[in-house]
Amino acid sequence: MSATTQQTRSEPAKFYGVQRGHHPGVYESYSDALAQIIKFQNASARKFKTEQEAHDFVLKAAGNGIEAQEQDMIPQAEVSVPLSGYQPDILRIYTDGSCLNNGQLGAVAGMGVYFGPDDARNLSEALPGKAQTNQRAEVMAIMRALESVPFCQPLLICSDSMYAKNCIEIWSKKWRNPPLNRDMTPGVPWTNSKGEPVKNRDLLEPLLKHIDNRAAARVETKFEWVKGHSEDVGNAGADALAVEASRKKQARLAAKKCRRRARLPSSG
Repeated sequence: MSATTQQTRSEPAKFYGVQRGHHPGVYESYSDALAQIIKFQNASARKFKTEQEAHDFVLKAAGNGIEAQEQDMIPQAEVSVPLSGYQPDILRIYTDGSCLNNGQLGAVAGMGVYFGPDDARNLSEALPGKAQTNQRAEVMAIMRALESVPFCQPLLICSDSMYAKNCIEIWSKKWRNPPLNRDMTPGVPWTNSKGEPVKNRDLLEPLLKHIDNRAAARVETKFEWVKGHSEDVGNAGADALAVEASRKKQARLAAKKCRRRARLPSSG
C-alpha cells in the first residue's frame, strides 16, 4: 500500500517499506510507517529514495513466506525499529498554564500551547474538570502539546513551571519506584516525602506514560525551563493563550450564573 501525502518540490521523496509490521506495505509518511511497527515483535522497516526500492524490500519478505501474523503482536511496552536512523528535526513548543483566583473558590484555569506566531496549531483551552489550579493547568498544557504533534516528532517543550519539570524529570522516579523505608519495608508508590498521596496524580500518570511510550519508540522528548513573564517571545505567546482561555471560561461561568439568577422567581 502507498500513502498519498504530498511531497513539496523542494524536498526529496522518501518512501518507507514495512516488511514486517501490523500492515506491511509502502508508506510516504514516517509517522504512518512508525505506527505499523510499534508493538510488533521483530518488526522490519527501512527508508528508501524510490518507491520501487521500497516495494522490492516489502515483496522480498513475501517471497520468503514471511507475513505479518496476528500472533506476532505482543502485549508489551511500545517498541519500534528506527527507519534507517531517520527522525524529524526536534520541534520547540512553549506551554503555559493560567489560573484566575488560584487557590480560591471560583478559580478558573486555562492552558496555552504556542508553536509560533499565527500558527494554526496554537492552542488556547480551558482546563477540564472540577479541580482548577495553576499547577494542573501547567501539567495539562504539556500533555496537550504532546497530543498535538505526530507521535514520532522529537520535541523540546519549554515551560516556566519548575513544578511540572521536576514532576516529570525528578520526583516521578521516586513516586513510581519508591525506595525502601528506614525499617526496610517497601515504600508506597505515589506518595510524597510526608507519606501523603501525590497531588495531580490523575494528570501526571498518563503524561508520564505518554513520555515513556515515546522513549520506547526512541522518540526524543526534552524539557527546558524558561523564566516566566520575561522577554521570551515563546513563553509570552503561551502565557497569552493560557490567560485568554481562563478569561473566556470565567466569562462563560459568569454569564451562566446570570442566566440562572434571571430564571429565579422574584420575591414579593
